Amino acid sequence: MKAISLISLISLPMLWSCAQTPKSTPPAPVTVETAMPERVPFSQVLETNFRGQLALGEGEAWFTPCGFKDSFPLTYGEELKMIYNKISPKAFEPTYIEFAGEIVPSANQTDASIRVDRVHHMALSKTSPQCTKAVTGFHFKAQGDAPYWNALVAGQSLTFTTQSSSQKYDINLSKFETTQRNNITAVGKNGFLLQLNINPGHCYSNNGRVYWGYQAKATAAWDKYQGCAEPAWPEVDETIIGNYMGNKLHYGQTILDLALNDDYSATLITQTQQGKKTESGFWKSNNPAEVSLFLTQSSGKPIAKEIIFSRDGLALIANQTNNSGTVTYYQNNAFQLDKMSGGQTLALMPQAQPKQRQFNAANINPTGLDSSVQQAVAEYFRYHRTNPGNTKFSSVKYDLNGDGIDDAIVQLNWCSKQGCVLLVFQGTAKGYQFLSRTENVASPIVVGKTAQYDWLTLYSQVSGSWRSLYYNGVSYPGNTKGLASSNVDNSTGVVLFSSGKPHAWHRIPR
Repeated sequence: MKAISLISLISLPMLWSCAQTPKSTPPAPVTVETAMPERVPFSQVLETNFRGQLALGEGEAWFTPCGFKDSFPLTYGEELKMIYNKISPKAFEPTYIEFAGEIVPSANQTDASIRVDRVHHMALSKTSPQCTKAVTGFHFKAQGDAPYWNALVAGQSLTFTTQSSSQKYDINLSKFETTQRNNITAVGKNGFLLQLNINPGHCYSNNGRVYWGYQAKATAAWDKYQGCAEPAWPEVDETIIGNYMGNKLHYGQTILDLALNDDYSATLITQTQQGKKTESGFWKSNNPAEVSLFLTQSSGKPIAKEIIFSRDGLALIANQTNNSGTVTYYQNNAFQLDKMSGGQTLALMPQAQPKQRQFNAANINPTGLDSSVQQAVAEYFRYHRTNPGNTKFSSVKYDLNGDGIDDAIVQLNWCSKQGCVLLVFQGTAKGYQFLSRTENVASPIVVGKTAQYDWLTLYSQVSGSWRSLYYNGVSYPGNTKGLASSNVDNSTGVVLFSSGKPHAWHRIPR
């Protein structure tokens, strides 16, 4: 099989990005970088959990994570080979696997592979639900074949099911360890006790065609049961997940937009006046105060670059980069990436509209509920795991980027004296995709002819003065506060929410 570099990451939509005022380009700051001559190893980070499809044979193993199209090389030992050969006697026969391991750089620190530490579950792909299987929302699952039984430990309750009954028990424990023995005592409504013992160890079911990484024993008042078990995946620190934005002073102004996703994938977009560079890789949290970003690809080419961020509230701060073992320090202090808030000043001025568009002056106001926009707004809240509560929205449509598809410009009823929260969703053939969020935007909103990266400039009045909202390649500004006064240059004559603050608002389904 053909080797490819780890890791081609899923690039999720930039669901929360912010910016600040465009200004004239400042002179390049005096920044001196020094490189250490010796090769510095990358940091050791905590292992995580993976699941997907495994194919093994002829001394090599290939792993396709859930959600990925490409297969990646897998570093493994005799234990994985033994388990695979029992589940699948044929070489390279696809199996579904869940395991704990680590993404590690290669010996020359120019590529990376996945290392297997502990196998939690394996089964033939054709007999397994694979990536649709739930791996969160519980602590342990256990089951047996002779006789049939299963148990689910979730929260402080245990559900025990046999062929004849299903009963729920209360657990008098508050902590579960997924890497060691667990002795769980539960009490049913009838006062009967149930003892469940879960111990790490090889366990096979379904006539040896399904592997589990834990052995289980259940002792009920009427019988004893034996079987196999698996743990749930550890919860990802949700305060880390999200988009971050800021800048780095390094021979000119550089905008950084970082996406840290819940599957540990990461994308770093570096934007300068010379162009945009996208690097991808993965992130890990060494401890609650630190996040390690390891980048493995840049424009389809393998790289090995590590940036270790310290956490300051919801911000990430770094002052060095380890590039293939060479550490570079930034003497102009650290650079900071802010989560879901405005970054530093962006030195990117609006560009002339590259496409000749014909604009027809129009006053555009909400015309009623648009179910497709309502769905996009609801998805926006679901992605951020936020209950919209009493939040409502109002929207208009206009093609802001000239692709021939109307975009959705949405106001939330989160309003102050300066204005309301404005969301912009890009219209696509498959629906609306979140693009930008700006606070304190007052209606009406004037659409200008000048554009930045194809997106037209928007103008909003703040305290009686117009403010220009330029698109910086990632988003419109995160807040109108702090933006300099501006003239409405080259207006298209198109005015969004021309009647002012919306009077009719629509609910957001939960």
